[in-house]
Amino acid sequence: MAGNQTILVLGGIILFSYLILNFNNASITQLNLSLENEAIITATAVGQSIIDEAQSRAFDENTVSNFVDKVADLSLSLKSDNEVNSTDYDDVDDYNGMKRTETLGRLGNFDLEVEVYYVNKSTLAKSFAPTFSKRIDVKIKNNYLPNEIKLSHVVSY
Repeated sequence: MAGNQTILVLGGIILFSYLILNFNNASITQLNLSLENEAIITATAVGQSIIDEAQSRAFDENTVSNFVDKVADLSLSLKSDNEVNSTDYDDVDDYNGMKRTETLGRLGNFDLEVEVYYVNKSTLAKSFAPTFSKRIDVKIKNNYLPNEIKLSHVVSY
C-alpha cells in the first residue's frame, strides 16, 4: 500500500509542477504582450506628435513669409536652414534628417528618425523635383517593439 501511495504522491507533485510551469509561462507571455502593446501605442503617439509638430510649420522655406504659386519657386533644399533645435524649425523640410530620443520612464528610450521628401501627389511616389506635396516619414525604435514602427503623412501646399 505504501508503495502505491508514494507513486500517487509523486505523480501528483509532477502534475502540480507541470501546471505551475504552464501558468508561469502564460503569465510571462501575457506580460510581454502587454508591454509590447503599450510600446506600440506609445511609439505611435510619439511619432504622431512629431508629424503634428512638423505640420504646424510652413510648407517650405520660401513659403514662410511669402505665397508661392509656381513649383519652380519652391526650395530645392530639404534640410534645416541653420536651425539647431526643432523649436527653431520654421518649415516642414527642416525635420528632414532629424534624430531624436524620447526617454519615457516605464518603457525607456524611443529613438525617432525623420525623413521628408517631395512626392508625386497622385501616386505618392518619391519625386526628385519639387512638387506641392511632401511626405513625412517617422521611424520609431524601442526595445519593447518587435519591429520599428513607421508613420507617414503627406503635407500639401
